[in-house]
Amino acid sequence: MKKMLVIEDQEAFSSMLVTLVAERFGYESLSATSHAEASLILKEHSSDIFVAIVDLNLPDAAHGEGIDLVRGYHIPALVFTGEYSGELRDELISKGVADYTVKEGNHSIDYVINMVDRIYHNYSTKVLVVDDDKSAREMICALLKTQCFQTLSAASGEEALSILPENTDINLAIIDYQMSGMDGLCLTRRIRESYSSMALSIIGISSLGSKDTTIAFIKYGASDFILKPFEQEEFLTRINQVIGNQSITHQLDISNKQKNHLIGMASHDIRGPLGIVKNAAKQIRRCEDLSKINKLLDMIERQADQTLNYVEDILCLSAIEAGQLDIEMGNFNLSSTAMESIVVHRFAAEKKQQLVKYDLGNLEETEFDKERIRQAIDNLLSNAINYGPIGSDILIKTFEEDHHHVLEVTDQGSGIAADKLDNLYKPYVTLGSKTTGDEKSTGLGLSICKDIIDAHGGKLQYRNMPEGGSCFRFHLQMTTAPLVHSRV
Repeated sequence: MKKMLVIEDQEAFSSMLVTLVAERFGYESLSATSHAEASLILKEHSSDIFVAIVDLNLPDAAHGEGIDLVRGYHIPALVFTGEYSGELRDELISKGVADYTVKEGNHSIDYVINMVDRIYHNYSTKVLVVDDDKSAREMICALLKTQCFQTLSAASGEEALSILPENTDINLAIIDYQMSGMDGLCLTRRIRESYSSMALSIIGISSLGSKDTTIAFIKYGASDFILKPFEQEEFLTRINQVIGNQSITHQLDISNKQKNHLIGMASHDIRGPLGIVKNAAKQIRRCEDLSKINKLLDMIERQADQTLNYVEDILCLSAIEAGQLDIEMGNFNLSSTAMESIVVHRFAAEKKQQLVKYDLGNLEETEFDKERIRQAIDNLLSNAINYGPIGSDILIKTFEEDHHHVLEVTDQGSGIAADKLDNLYKPYVTLGSKTTGDEKSTGLGLSICKDIIDAHGGKLQYRNMPEGGSCFRFHLQMTTAPLVHSRV
């Protein structure tokens, strides 16, 4: 993933921006406190930077030279300034900044941080500009490129209709009303015959300011209407707003489909163990052989544990998404906690002729939520068993490293393809690998593990093993701090 550059001489303010962007969106950052330092970073890392937050007044560049530096590398600039005037606004726009805001409090910080995320996604957002006036098309495309949108253009409605089927990933069409041949309203109506508003947003533009034109565009399926001539800031703000709303709607639709899929899987996977429990209970009633009864009771217990773990994952994910994952810290031993998981999962491994090996270090107690860390270990071990080949070995290790307690789970499976790693910790997502015993996967386990470890201030990491297989590891910091209760 590309990085954000922050050019700001107040280190505390810079650190806050970097932290907030990382927490909210996961973007990595580079920081500079001066024009000279920024210049050195850009010479070495400009290809890795997708956006720069620039302080207008730096100790060695008091007149906005930082903007020119960044724009020289064709990197969009989001500008922070301590003051505002119409003259300054015009100057910033003339320099081609993506946006600017005044340092006036938390709302301005939230604004620029959200713009960082918007710029990142704009790189992969396609906009089709439809206008029979060439200069108007070029002007709009130039404005869109300051926000890093990909642009296509059409000189007529007919040309637009030929472009759309060849570019199914277009997110937005900006359509002028007054065009020779097919006008903007007719084009909007034709587009809506094939494309929903979720698939393709439409913004109408026109120099005719009548209410009838505005209402007609909206009724024909446009998301917004902009009157020409327009201010650059208003135009870009409304474009980003429409694209942002489309993205939110799309994500809500995906979440709804994922949860419906999860409910269907849960119904199926919970029904199976309950059926086994019911049949085992019937056999117990008719059985007089004590050893067989004990085996049936063991089966009931295992199926109950499997179902409870499944339900716990669903409840845990719901708590995480609602920001209500409780973390109850206590003094516990990571090696002992790992051993408890090994004992529980041995039976599942034995069914696949797998051997769970362990090398548990002699660790001191440290602070963590035992129930949650045990849940994370259970998920990692369960994954290793599900994706490890029949007859293979699974190794779980604990050890101390750099003042952290570390746990590793290694299997001998097929590993994870490099092009799947970006989705490794996303909920509901399965990564294409098939389980080796037809086990079902909800795609929740690794997402939950990561959230649990993150809540402890640790880090969950993955690597493909050179000889084949997967290795997941997490570390917990050794601390002597007082016990705390937190909610994330």
